Amino acid sequence: RSIGGKVKVYKTVKASYMWNLICEAAWGSAEPGLHFLDRSNKRSNTWYFEKLIATNPCGEQPLGAWAVCNLGAMNLSAYVKEEEFDYDTFGQDVQVAMRFLDNVIDDTYYFYEKNEKVAKEIRRTGLGILGLADALIKMKLRYGAEESLPTIRKIFATLRDNAYIASSNIAKEKGVFPKFNKEKYLQGWHIKNLPQEIQDLIAEQGIRNAVLLTIAPTGTTSLISGVSSGVEPVYEFEFIRRDRLGEHKMYHPLYDEWRLTHPEEDKPHYFASANDLTPEDHVKVQAIAQEYIDSSISKTVNAPNAHTVEDVKSLYMMAYDQGLKGVTYMRDGSRQGVLSRI
Repeated sequence: RSIGGKVKVYKTVKASYMWNLICEAAWGSAEPGLHFLDRSNKRSNTWYFEKLIATNPCGEQPLGAWAVCNLGAMNLSAYVKEEEFDYDTFGQDVQVAMRFLDNVIDDTYYFYEKNEKVAKEIRRTGLGILGLADALIKMKLRYGAEESLPTIRKIFATLRDNAYIASSNIAKEKGVFPKFNKEKYLQGWHIKNLPQEIQDLIAEQGIRNAVLLTIAPTGTTSLISGVSSGVEPVYEFEFIRRDRLGEHKMYHPLYDEWRLTHPEEDKPHYFASANDLTPEDHVKVQAIAQEYIDSSISKTVNAPNAHTVEDVKSLYMMAYDQGLKGVTYMRDGSRQGVLSRI
């Protein structure tokens, strides 16, 4: 605790003791997840003027004091045609989405003046995705398998590059975000990893939005869209729904379509549910996405019931070593009544 600029220490505990508590609790109840806030600050596009102090409840958006972010998500499933991903149309639509989100910043009603001031100084947007798992199924690629990783990488590179191009072009038209300092902004971790031509574009035109990308859970929007949520795999392809009309056996739409036309065949390998995957498969996909996402990612790593506390420790360390900014863990059966399989 800081009092009058001085830090007062109430209690000191060993890091190993705290680490054990965290991992034992995650194993037992799927809480807490981790967020590596130092990494988020070091890699933030706003590193030179903003201190990130916390994330939103779902963990995908590290924010400074009074900061806000408006979210949007591209439905990746809609861009798969005849088992091929349409990168060109996707890139064009990403640029439209960035203009839309930038407009939201000015058209929003703000309840607090400090929120409005920070929002318009930074012009942070959170463009992300949903339907990744569905898109991979349509392309007959198993989520997390080596065969899927180059495609996942290309999708996120297309998202990032077109978002930054759009924001720079909007800056030329409408002006840069007020806190923009060209020399310092171009030294940002994510900015230095952009293709050189986009770095040159920002050097010439500036950029409209300090931070552009995030991957939110997209729970409600994915249900409305009828696709998988965020960057997650499909949780399960067969499940029980209970409502006022009783109990119903439900099927994931793509799997339902397949099983009706292949009644005698085993489920293909590319229909991989969250619990079919290894925890390492989950982390590999999130790590690729994090290379291209300048904020953070809401993602649950599902693990089998037989996972041990030591497995949790190894997984959390792997998440850090792979460059993640945050990670959430759920051992099958550790939280009754949250998600249930048949």
